[in-house]
Amino acid sequence: MNQSDAAVLLLAGGLRTTPLEDELGLPTLAVEVSPGQTLINEWLGAAKGVDAHPISILTRRTDFGAILDESMRVVQDSDEYRGTGGAVRDAAATLPDSVRYLIVCEARRRPAVRLADVAADHVEFDRSVTVACSETGDFLGIYVIDAELLRSTVSKVGFQDLKEQWIGRVQSRGAVVGVSRFVTSIPWGEIHDREGLLRSVGIGDARLRYRAIDGVMGGSVGMVGSGASVSPGARVCDSLVMSGATVEEGALVYRSVLGPMARVRRDESIVNEVVA
Repeated sequence: MNQSDAAVLLLAGGLRTTPLEDELGLPTLAVEVSPGQTLINEWLGAAKGVDAHPISILTRRTDFGAILDESMRVVQDSDEYRGTGGAVRDAAATLPDSVRYLIVCEARRRPAVRLADVAADHVEFDRSVTVACSETGDFLGIYVIDAELLRSTVSKVGFQDLKEQWIGRVQSRGAVVGVSRFVTSIPWGEIHDREGLLRSVGIGDARLRYRAIDGVMGGSVGMVGSGASVSPGARVCDSLVMSGATVEEGALVYRSVLGPMARVRRDESIVNEVVA
């Protein structure tokens, strides 16, 4: 597969924002998921090798400007709710005719595999649709789809879901749909709320049970961004503290998410919260 044969499309949400986006005031792609790396940075890294075209971000949001560069473009979903299949078809219609393969990714999760590896399997096994799964068979949120098949089977108007409707329909009509399994090394679940985000940075389900806030001890710090400021006298447990956030002396942060401008003041307690 040549680079010019494929294009990457990131599904970044339809009509609705997620509870996490509402609380943080940020698109999920702008969230820091490893020190110094936002989710969009990780997708850019995963797309190396198939990034001849600008990566398309499919969304209804208008606040992506600060996280975009020349390697990305925003494709606004139409006013009518089209579903994932319809949104992908509309975005594909804006691409050059030379694009033969669409690498479609659910962007509100971390990329657990190199997109070039999924595309290589798609070509090697001569499939119409390839679905990327983990070594245990769980869906990773990544497909490779023949562009012409999508254009010819999804209408220009109306609703069409990709996973629940379209794949089964084209398979019943003879399209070759296959699953490729990959060994994963990072969490890749959907990021829709605080708990989903904590799991995505490697923080498991709650292990601590407490009678009083003063008793919250133990566990792991979690993930602290490289540009965050955490006082040596503060307690941070099982939390995500993004770069730019500040936690002052004597403060307690437990199983919470602190956004890039968040500030936890001296001796303040933040428990099971999202602070924008």
